[in-house]
Amino acid sequence: DEILLSKAYVYENWDKFEQAADSLEQALKIDDSDWMNWGNLADALYWSPNRRPQASAKYRQAVKIGTSRLQINPRDADTLAYLANYSAMLDDRQAAFAYLQKALELAPSKGEVLFRAAIVYNHFGQTDQALAYLKKAVDVGYSRAIIRDTPDFQTLQQYPQFRALAGVPPQN
Repeated sequence: DEILLSKAYVYENWDKFEQAADSLEQALKIDDSDWMNWGNLADALYWSPNRRPQASAKYRQAVKIGTSRLQINPRDADTLAYLANYSAMLDDRQAAFAYLQKALELAPSKGEVLFRAAIVYNHFGQTDQALAYLKKAVDVGYSRAIIRDTPDFQTLQQYPQFRALAGVPPQN
């Protein structure tokens, strides 16, 4: 299970989303109770050129399982932030911002929460807010490489502020 997940992570970071999706599907055959595996599979499908339509059902499953996790610990800021991210990918603006607001109230200076906030705002076309949250994430030590390599931010590559935050050399 861990080997499959490691392979999936490597494939995602090499933009091999199809292979990542295949590895995650195998991992879920072993254990289908991990909400993050469902979310990672949904992400891999979303960024796979021919498999995006399959992502929605996986995001819904991640939200369903993640929501049940909140019944155990409703103050889990990371889970809330991921649920905000997954809800955004489902274009559920209301749920995304409700989860995000709770996550930010609980952990306003946690890098992962700030990073997920940037994804949510970027998904809904709120570039200034996305960049502001990315700056906050970098300021608390979040990885510039992860920011640079996250496909959700492809649309931000044109902005000098993003390029500076992500450690990307200026365009000529």
